[in-house]
Amino acid sequence: MLATYFKSKVLTLLKARNIAYTTLLVAVIILAATIRLQPIKYGFYLYEYDPYFMYWSTKQLVDHGPGRWFELTAENVKNFWYPWGRNVAKTEYPGVPYIGYIAYNIASIFMWGLSEEERLMVVCVVLPVVAGMLEVLAAFLIGREIRDVKTGLFAAFITAIIPSAIDRTIAGFYTKLGFGVMFFLYSMLFYIKMLKEVKPKRKIAYSFLAGIFLGLVGFTWGGYAYTVLVFSAYGLFIVLLGLNNRSFTLNHTIVMMTALVILALT
Repeated sequence: MLATYFKSKVLTLLKARNIAYTTLLVAVIILAATIRLQPIKYGFYLYEYDPYFMYWSTKQLVDHGPGRWFELTAENVKNFWYPWGRNVAKTEYPGVPYIGYIAYNIASIFMWGLSEEERLMVVCVVLPVVAGMLEVLAAFLIGREIRDVKTGLFAAFITAIIPSAIDRTIAGFYTKLGFGVMFFLYSMLFYIKMLKEVKPKRKIAYSFLAGIFLGLVGFTWGGYAYTVLVFSAYGLFIVLLGLNNRSFTLNHTIVMMTALVILALT
């Protein structure tokens, strides 16, 4: 009876602690969103030139379908780099426009009474904030994976309030960097999970997920070269220290090859 009593008390405390941690995480994510949504009190506007170019690219997909991207050649795009035009399909990363296109089609179901342009503007203004919230969640998951829940909460809080994480995920800043960093964080998360996992099948699954997110960085952002170098440098570091084994070599190769396949298709 006494053992059962103490067991129930311990389970109750653990449950209460998990609820508290979850509540804190939700509060941090809400804080991140609140900070990043500040500009919308002045209306739904985009800021600087690049977000408007991303808006224009997304609108091309919304108006003409997802295949429109491959038609954005110098012959069809004369409103940039006039009079020669710009081959957008070969000189720009398609990730953000396609993310916006998918988000627009989903969000349009819930946005009644707004014109197409208004719906698209709302989506493009808010999407960076969503990326910022997902970055905060990724920081928490990475911190928890490396050490514990408290470390994850601290990492999430810092990511929520630090200016260098805010400035590219603030409402209206619809550019590539915020999305690229988000994908990079999730590639790191699954790479760490791959390193810690002992079951071969799960290691392979995490390797593919890490590779997919690493590839999505290149699908979205020109800074992908730095992210690929991080993973490559780590692999080289492990080899030089003589810490590699067959499992690491296999799974690291899966990560890099999966990412390279996606990059080759971009």
